[in-house]
Amino acid sequence: PPTTEHGAAVLNLARALGGFSTSNPAGYACFDSRLVTRRNPDTVRRPSVAYFADGPLFAESDASLSERAPWLVVEVLSSRARRNQVPEKLHEYDALGTQLVWLLDWEQAALRVHRVGGSDCVLERGATLRGEGVLEDFRCEVASLFELPDW
Repeated sequence: PPTTEHGAAVLNLARALGGFSTSNPAGYACFDSRLVTRRNPDTVRRPSVAYFADGPLFAESDASLSERAPWLVVEVLSSRARRNQVPEKLHEYDALGTQLVWLLDWEQAALRVHRVGGSDCVLERGATLRGEGVLEDFRCEVASLFELPDW
């Protein structure tokens, strides 16, 4: 099961993406959705967040499985198993057509930005996360993604 830190990261991402979506209503975030990333053999992934910005608004929200490529995928690396799957998942998301992947690593207190084609950078707590042309005008302080709420 996800850790408290994993849940807090998803909550913080929901706040940031929700605020962004309010002023940029063309896209929407889905949480814990199922994405078909490969066929024969079939592979289904459940990223922490998938952000869709094309097609009918909220079309993927209730889908039991999606075969559409989200513009952004966020993976919260809250366990060794999740960390170990990163190379395979990045390959699958690239092949699917996802343009941007954020890998939030609570243990390292850092966020790795992966762009389609393999160009990566690591942002630490003092940095500002940007939508990099995928989510135009998105800005979020990396430190805010690692805040634990008062449960």
